[in-house]
Amino acid sequence: MADDPRRLVLADLAGRLAAGVAGQARAYDAAAGQAEGPLRDALRQLARAKHAQMADLTPLARTLGVSAPRVPSAATAGGPPAWGVILGQAFQAERTLEEIGRELAGLTSDPGAKAMVLRLATAAARDGGEVRRLYLRYS
Repeated sequence: MADDPRRLVLADLAGRLAAGVAGQARAYDAAAGQAEGPLRDALRQLARAKHAQMADLTPLARTLGVSAPRVPSAATAGGPPAWGVILGQAFQAERTLEEIGRELAGLTSDPGAKAMVLRLATAAARDGGEVRRLYLRYS
């Protein structure tokens, strides 16, 4: 990919994807810390999935010159969490990750990178479906 004239676009998309995946991992970790029972378990599973996706994405990001994303620490809010808001934001974030992944896959010429990014986009769609299920149950 070093000679790809679209390298800047690819790097931008990979950076946005990496930052989004890392941000979702952090958000799910933080939300799981506030949840109980099956919701906590589901959020922990989503966090683990995002950490695994970040590990898959890291080599491509490095190849494109994208540094590890900085993820802000989760803000601590007083009072009980508003699960509808938290899960609604997570659903939108997963949709955005899927869109970025599909766009990146469409632009890359490397077959291995394309396959990996399409797997990430598919995973974001799957995770978005799980978040939707949680939203319907807990909000």
